[in-house]
Amino acid sequence: MLVWLLQIGEPIPAPGRDAKHFRTRMLASALAGRGHRVLWWTSTFDHYAKRHLAETGETREIESGVTVRFLPAFAYARNLSLRRYVSHIRTARAFRGAARNEPAPDLIVASMPDYFLAAEAVSYGRARGVPVVVDVRDQWPDVFLGVLPRWSRPLAAAALAPDRAKLRRLLRDADATTSVIDSVLSWAIERAGRERTPADRVFYLGSEALPALDPSRVSAPVRHILEATAGRLVVLFAGTFGLLTRPNVIVEAAQRMGRDGQTDERLSFVLAGEGPGSKAVRRAARGLDNVYFSGWVEGDDLAALLGAASVGIVASPPGHDAFPNKAFTYLAAGLPLLDSGEGELAKLAGEHGFGRTFRAGDADSLAGEIRYLQDHPDEAERMGKAAQRFFVEECESGRIYPRFAEYLEEIAGSEPAKSIR
Repeated sequence: MLVWLLQIGEPIPAPGRDAKHFRTRMLASALAGRGHRVLWWTSTFDHYAKRHLAETGETREIESGVTVRFLPAFAYARNLSLRRYVSHIRTARAFRGAARNEPAPDLIVASMPDYFLAAEAVSYGRARGVPVVVDVRDQWPDVFLGVLPRWSRPLAAAALAPDRAKLRRLLRDADATTSVIDSVLSWAIERAGRERTPADRVFYLGSEALPALDPSRVSAPVRHILEATAGRLVVLFAGTFGLLTRPNVIVEAAQRMGRDGQTDERLSFVLAGEGPGSKAVRRAARGLDNVYFSGWVEGDDLAALLGAASVGIVASPPGHDAFPNKAFTYLAAGLPLLDSGEGELAKLAGEHGFGRTFRAGDADSLAGEIRYLQDHPDEAERMGKAAQRFFVEECESGRIYPRFAEYLEEIAGSEPAKSIR
């Protein structure tokens, strides 16, 4: 069958660019491996690199059976910005026009965010009798209300009323809904105003098993960090420095532990990534000689940092239930997790014994958990083994995405009316 995948927020596959494979790429590969053809609709603007990496209308075959089609987009510097919002509208409208000239698919999987593009996919599917699965990654636009000042939230909620109505319609009219965690799926079903059905499923983001490290390909900046932190307990954060991933709490914990005389030569902090909050976090870390910034890392650089790390940090704002990509990467590396969430990841960490929690945004709470791992190395080692075991059993992409592909085959093989309506 021919499957359309709509996703504009993952790294753009580009010649000579060995980007990590995220959800859409792994699903595309699983579908192609089962003999299906995949057309991945994305935009010319790479959300991670923050630059255009393709021409409008360009197509690329990135592997046998998987073609990428590029839609126009505006460049934007900040993830939470009017320009990004307008860019999403532009890309969605371009898809509406371009889709008319393509052979109709047998199935569409539309990622959300972005809900403008997902809404166009659902509209297309209903008009042509093509089943549409909406894969909900995050609670857009609701998630942004939680990061705004409290006084501004009623105004923001009123301004977003048309968007929330669009979200409700697209989730209600989709043939099925999938998500990365159960709490986000429950949110989507509630927003749709309907009951959950057997066609609504959770498929974890997952991660590929870490490849063998090639030391010769590790960059000089990362080699410097490895040398400086050798023999220490290394606290690692890897991800985007943004509103929904807040590494500033790690720097604050380092500051407080330093003032208390607890950051001796046994402890280092490594922050790997970039994003809108990078400058502020780097500025806050000035004067801390045990805090290191690697910038954005992939491939052997990331593998080297994971191999040197002792614990991985998942830092989310209060009230945000996240199970981010990097959590799976930590698990694949056999790292204990310290998580600031109160949702599904924290629940799983407790049930399976691979992590502990700290209060969101609370540097004292995080510092206390780091001290606990320092004082209980046997417990940290046990948690690391539990992380590796949980990853192999539940989170390895080689297990998740064939099951996801098989589920999509079942949806495509049934009438839309038999799925969730």
